[in-house]
Amino acid sequence: LLDQFLAGTPPTVSFPQSGRSGTVENPTGGLVSYFSTYGPTFDAYMKPQVSAPGGGILSTYPTNKGSYAIESGTSMATPYVAGVSALLLQTKGASKEIALAARDFLQTTAHAVRSSKNETALLQTASVQGAGLIDAYNMVHYTTIVSPGQLLLNDTANFKGHHTIQIFNNGTKQMTYKLTHKPAGTAQSLVADSIQQNVGPVPLTADAASVLMEPATITVNPGQKGELAVIITAPDVDPQTIPVYSGYVEVASQDGKEVLAVTYLGIASKLKDATILDNTNDFPAEINAAGNVTHTEETYTFVENDYPSIRFRRVMGTRRLMLDLVSENTTVSDTVSRRD
Repeated sequence: LLDQFLAGTPPTVSFPQSGRSGTVENPTGGLVSYFSTYGPTFDAYMKPQVSAPGGGILSTYPTNKGSYAIESGTSMATPYVAGVSALLLQTKGASKEIALAARDFLQTTAHAVRSSKNETALLQTASVQGAGLIDAYNMVHYTTIVSPGQLLLNDTANFKGHHTIQIFNNGTKQMTYKLTHKPAGTAQSLVADSIQQNVGPVPLTADAASVLMEPATITVNPGQKGELAVIITAPDVDPQTIPVYSGYVEVASQDGKEVLAVTYLGIASKLKDATILDNTNDFPAEINAAGNVTHTEETYTFVENDYPSIRFRRVMGTRRLMLDLVSENTTVSDTVSRRD
């Protein structure tokens, strides 16, 4: 080709369509996409709550652009969840009760995925995969109904470790279930010795919560409901990185045909102690009329654009943020009065 190009001859390349077509496995297929958003919310709610196929999806597309395209993102995952939800209402009944329990159905029949293709890798944190990859087939065909779909443990200051799980046998025969704890990796929200957040993929550690299930085995007759207690103890980890720990209480039928799970998530730190305003480098900073950070005393005329601005950045969320401009000789007390 190079010789033809140098000789001024237009190169010709042919790709004969002979033999069978081949496929190449996606090295990240089945894992959480790198662009997926991490939770939980700043008030410790689990988000996302489930995962769905959304990376490299063959989808319909505007006809003037080819009708079909491979796309990624929530624009692919959301319609999938909507379709599975419609299937739930079609098969279980379009009642108010089923609609209100839709999240539980999706979560408890999902599959938690690992953090890599390595078979010994930690389960991916629930703060990015929720209950795991939804499974429409299991959701429709399982006769076991488990609730709730998630256990929210909150942070250290508001920890809630005692919970109850209900198992309803909607089948026609007696079922015995075994309960097992499946811990996920603990996500380090902040960089060590820093107030800055880790950018995904967030590093995981094997520090896991301990979970006591009582009873560990339960038998439920058809049409009946069983209850069990779950006591979760948070892992003993450094709270500075705001670790998010999570895992799954697996509920498996004795015959192995139905395997469900309840997801738990907690924060091993006191969120009220987290730094909200970035105080590193040039934050907060005074910005002059030219848009530059000032390091010396400046005088402003307040005519047209000649006035100062304050640049600040949050490193954590907060329900309310109030900033006061005070004189430089103001004495600030260590105790700040509450303002409603």
